Amino acid sequence: MSIFGFSQPLKAQKNYPIVQIEDFHQNGNLKTQKVFNTEKYINSGKLVLEDYMEYYNNQQVRLKFTIKENKLDGELVAYWNNGNLKRKDLYKEGKLIEGKMWDKHGKEISHSKFEIKSILKS
Repeated sequence: MSIFGFSQPLKAQKNYPIVQIEDFHQNGNLKTQKVFNTEKYINSGKLVLEDYMEYYNNQQVRLKFTIKENKLDGELVAYWNNGNLKRKDLYKEGKLIEGKMWDKHGKEISHSKFEIKSILKS
């Protein structure tokens, strides 16, 4: 079971607020933070995700990334639930520039593609 809540607008861009939506684990700890630009909503009728952070139920960061024009842009970082890095990728306009992945014990492993389709639909 998840609990949803909406925060106040975070900042304004061209008189349109940025809105953050938060989802919580059953234990009350933060599960996800999704930041949307409402200017793009007004123009397209769809909420457009710009920043995403996901947390394990112990409040450890699980995943964070930024999206521009529905494409990954900037650093994507994921962690194992023990706090070790799982992956660290750098994207530019949706294209992977470089990336590395590690197993739960910190040993580097072969890199695989990251999919965000299910996150963008939520």
